[in-house]
Parts: sequence; structure tokens; C-alpha cells
Amino acid sequence: MLDSICHAYFNRNGITDRYILEVVDTKSGQIVATTENGSSRVNKRIVSNIIELGMKSHHGLIVYFDIPYKTFFVQMTSILISSFLIMIFLVICSIYQVKTISFQRNVAKVREEFMSSMVHELKFPLSIIKKKLLALKQEGVDNLNERQLEALNGGFDRVLHLNNFVFKLLNAWKQGFKVTWEKLSLQDSIDELVRQFNSVFEKRNVSIKVDYQLSRNVIEADPIHFPNAISNLIENAIKYSGGSPKVEISCKDEGNMLIISVKDHGFGIPEKLREKIFERYFRVARGRSADVHGFGIGLSYVKQVIEAHGGVIRVDSTEGVGTTFTVMVPLVTDEND
Repeated sequence: MLDSICHAYFNRNGITDRYILEVVDTKSGQIVATTENGSSRVNKRIVSNIIELGMKSHHGLIVYFDIPYKTFFVQMTSILISSFLIMIFLVICSIYQVKTISFQRNVAKVREEFMSSMVHELKFPLSIIKKKLLALKQEGVDNLNERQLEALNGGFDRVLHLNNFVFKLLNAWKQGFKVTWEKLSLQDSIDELVRQFNSVFEKRNVSIKVDYQLSRNVIEADPIHFPNAISNLIENAIKYSGGSPKVEISCKDEGNMLIISVKDHGFGIPEKLREKIFERYFRVARGRSADVHGFGIGLSYVKQVIEAHGGVIRVDSTEGVGTTFTVMVPLVTDEND
């Protein structure tokens, strides 16, 4: 009777393999009855738990199976297929990821080579312009009026500044970024930048206001890179402000920190792009930049300079209202002063 019940149950669950059924005494372990005979040919490789029959004689039922591969595979077909498909998907994702990383690495390499080549190409024409302007200053300034002389001096200063910048940028590409600590008059540096921008963007009616709240004017910083970083922020504020740019610059010190903010009333930066604007070569692909040319390295360079000085840069922007970049760097003092 038990054999018939088990046989019917196994068939309903798709188990058609041979089996041996035994009734054992759960206390003594002796076999009371078994279906095993000479022709059963079942290896007792899989053993069920003892199923108590609830009789007073403490009988229990045990089933022995050979290894039912076919049954296992039939019952696990859907799981095996799903696992196989997931494995193929993971392999495809891994290959795609490797190819993407390889592609990005190649693109970064091409960009670096391009920027290095561009810096090299700029060196020669800038040196020629510098020599010509210097010769003009030394020999041909007698017939120039005050405005022309001012433009000549401003152009020469700008070329000299740019020439030094290109030289240092080339060194940074080759050797890594290093700060040269020198005494720097912050107010004189920013006033010179404002004068240059007013001269260059004269036709756009640029308004640049500077508010100094400094307890000391002389700071320790890189004389080339630090002014260049502030220059980049001012230039961006002008370029992305539309018709008549209005830029507000604030310089103050709080404790041992120097805080410089550059505020414009321009187009603003979308919130989802604010974390990416400091990435090298990234530019906001919007109509606001249609007339603005560049390689997308300005803010990346600024961040690198500020961090090399031990500081941080933050951005606060609202679309259609304007953007404020805030630079915070620790004030370095000379122990001999």
C-alpha cells in the first residue's frame, strides 16, 4: 500500500526514476519491510529523511534513489536557462565596459597629445609677438598718443602674461603641477586684470566692480597660476553674461582663509551640470555657448590651481539669474615676516 501511494505521488511530481522503499524501526534502526530485490538495481545514493508513520511500533519510511540527473535537469530547466542568459548578459556587459574604458582612454590620450601639441605651437608665435611689441615699445612710441601707448602697454603685458602661462602650462603637462610660492600683491594683481579686461572688452561695455575687505594685501601664491585662475573666472563671467556684462568681485579674509568670489548676472548653469563643469574638456552644450569658443579646460585649470594652493572652489548658480564662483584658499605666511 505504501509503495503504491509513493509511486503515485512520485509520478504526479514528474519523478519516474527507480527507487527503494523501506519501513524501519526508528528506535532500533532495523528494516521491517523493503521493496528491494535482486532485480531492483538501485544504488542508494540519495536518501530521504525518515518519515514517521505514527504507529505505536515507531515505524518510519525511508526512500532511496539513484542520482536522478534527468529529473533534476527537467525540474531545473527554467533556472538553468535563466542563469545561462544572465551569464551571457554579464559577459556582454563586461566586454562593453572594457571597450568603453579602452575608448575613453584612447580619447583622453588624443586630447592630451593635442593639448601638448597646441601649447608647443603657441610658444613660437607668442615669442615673436613679444619680441615685436618689445621692439615697438623701445623704438616707436614717440608718435603715439596716450591712448595708443596704453593699448600698446596693455597688449605687451597681456602677451608677456600669456607667454609665461604657456611656458608654465607646458611644464605642468610634462612634470605635473607645482606651485611656486612668491609674495603677491592681491589688489595690484586683480586691478591689473580688471584694467586688461576693460581694455579688451571695451566695445561690450563691461562693468567690473571690485570690493576689497582685506586686512593684508600681500599673500604667498604662485605669481603666474593664481592670477591666471582668477582671470579665467572673470573671463567666463564676461563671456557668459550676454550684452553688457556686469561682474562683481569680492576679496576678503576671514581668519586664516582668503575668500575671492566672482559673480555675474548671466545665463547661469543648469543644476545637473554643475558637478561636471570642472571636468577637463567638458563644455555646456547649450545655445548660450554658441558664440563662445574654447577647449573646456578653463575651469578644470582653475580647480587644479586652487587645489594646488590647498584651497577649494565652489559654484552657486541659478539659470537666467547668474553664477557665483567662490575660491577659498588658506593664507600662507612667511615665518620670517
